[in-house]
Amino acid sequence: MKSLLRLSLLGAIAVVAASLLWSYPIILAETGIETPLELRMFGYSAEEARAYFAALSEAGRAQYLGPQVLLDWALPGLSALTLLLVVIRRGRRVPLARRGFAVLLTLAAMGADYWENMQVTAALALPSDQLTDEAMQMLSLATQGKIYLWIAAFLVTSGVVIGSLIRTRRARRK
Repeated sequence: MKSLLRLSLLGAIAVVAASLLWSYPIILAETGIETPLELRMFGYSAEEARAYFAALSEAGRAQYLGPQVLLDWALPGLSALTLLLVVIRRGRRVPLARRGFAVLLTLAAMGADYWENMQVTAALALPSDQLTDEAMQMLSLATQGKIYLWIAAFLVTSGVVIGSLIRTRRARRK
């Protein structure tokens, strides 16, 4: 299990690095936009979202719908697998309810991430003038939900690890 944990963590890091250092720069190269919608933790307006999709060049859209889609679909699964393996490996001494909460948050974050990915892909398939305010507001909420759920999952999983370390230390003292 230790090897699988390392592989999933390295895979998630590699996907993030590929997105941030290679794919997103290609997507945003000609737009004048610095931050992809998917990374805006405080959301965005419908107008900002439409402007974002309208600013994408054909090369940017091709990159988005090609390599970036693959990266976007790999990351939630790898991130979730990593957190779940951490809970399994490090959470043995932590009460089941806390471990269960970490698992639920992780699965919710993964689901929200995939939901956002589906909405981005759908938005890319339409001309920007056909993107409704409602759809763009839903996309913004999906982005925010995804980010906040991942933060919560990472924090709760960290709490499980810290709790396990504290319980292990206490057990050794006795």
